[in-house]
Amino acid sequence: MEQTTYDVFISYSRKDYADKVGNVFENNILSKIKNTLETNGISYWFDEEGIFSGDEFASVLTNAIRNSKLFLFISSANSNQSKWTSNEISTALEFGKTIIPFRIDNSPYNDSVMMKIISFDYIECTNEQKAIKKLLRAINHHITEKNQIESRIIEIPESANGATVIMDIDGKKIEHVLTLDKKTLNPELYNNHSANIRQDLKDDYCSFNPNDISVCVSDKKTPIVLLIGPACVGKTMTLVRLAHYLLGQGYTVQPDRTFRSVMDDATYSKLCDSFQDLINGPYVAPANRINDCILIKTLKSGRNILQIIDMAGEVIMNLGSKTTPSYLYQLLNLENPIIWVIMIEPYWTDMNGRRAFVEKIRELKGQYISSKDKTIIVANKIDKTAFLEGGQRVDSKGLFNQIRMEYPGLLEIFQNINPLVKFFKPYNCTLVPFMSGRYIPRDERLLYFLSPKDFPQILWKKLLK
Repeated sequence: MEQTTYDVFISYSRKDYADKVGNVFENNILSKIKNTLETNGISYWFDEEGIFSGDEFASVLTNAIRNSKLFLFISSANSNQSKWTSNEISTALEFGKTIIPFRIDNSPYNDSVMMKIISFDYIECTNEQKAIKKLLRAINHHITEKNQIESRIIEIPESANGATVIMDIDGKKIEHVLTLDKKTLNPELYNNHSANIRQDLKDDYCSFNPNDISVCVSDKKTPIVLLIGPACVGKTMTLVRLAHYLLGQGYTVQPDRTFRSVMDDATYSKLCDSFQDLINGPYVAPANRINDCILIKTLKSGRNILQIIDMAGEVIMNLGSKTTPSYLYQLLNLENPIIWVIMIEPYWTDMNGRRAFVEKIRELKGQYISSKDKTIIVANKIDKTAFLEGGQRVDSKGLFNQIRMEYPGLLEIFQNINPLVKFFKPYNCTLVPFMSGRYIPRDERLLYFLSPKDFPQILWKKLLK
């Protein structure tokens, strides 16, 4: 695990701090911030002398950012014109650091980083004394939570491959099962290094408890599509394939960056960026972590058509347990019309695992899925079965019977009890076969090739029907 040397990395323009010969300006805001941090025992990295240059400076900056818990960006007309501060921000984002913008004027962010940090909550310095107090509270809050996460990890297994890690959550020992997908993640994550496992746990819990995540759907009328299913059945890649299809049909597909509070959830902005990278890039998505909950908007001519929410499979599988993140209950009680997309994979895990998943769906149906909701069961990875003929034609009857055998009781949960229509429509759900594409190993990752458009086209029609 990386050794944190500093609490805060301060990114700023020297033009706001000292003149060309190094004379520090009197009564400048940076000196006041430094004094406040020192008084409160908060360590920081600050380029005091400004003596570094070139490659040497870049190396020093990178190590300092890597070894800091927080990244404080002093936003000003000078810093927003600086290539150095832009590079520092990009590095901090790459390392997944919490970024706190402290704006000493109203100048716009540098174009190179604006899209990445424009949605971040910031501290506006209209009143220096109040702004510095607010900054101190924010820094203390994040440092405390980061320390708590590191201290909660009390038992590390020798291998990360399907390992169970013991964590201390609120004084109770909680087992957390690592569910990394060995097929899609760099194999180095499976080496026997406790540092990698600790880092994954810190990422899984962001820099705070998952219960600190708060979600808010601003559009309360457009239907919500909830992608649910066990881990590693291809929920995210189904969304990626659907996005490719919709973009080709003239839709706009984009993450809703207001879905989560970025000040309290610094990973969400990076998650949104990662989704855009998936759409534009050639590789398969890594497995979701417990905090990887994202809302994707699909728009046509500026009108919101559907809002799609993707989350980790562990969230649903832990429903009702002490480790269920509170944001799941927020999602389950949304005012919007809900379309439940239940993702399954033929031959997924073993019969005990499939039965456990069916019971979770039964629990959802009993408590949250109403008769007004639409339910679609997506049989993903159909290309891995014998029911795909000629690359596109699906043996629907054979697939239906196979699912009844592999997921006993799943279809019966949605059995139609209306005596007038149950003979014509025995189940209040729709079965949709799907494949997102083909995956080819390349340089320890998987290249992604799109499936025929018939699959996302049919799924989209079922969602809109």
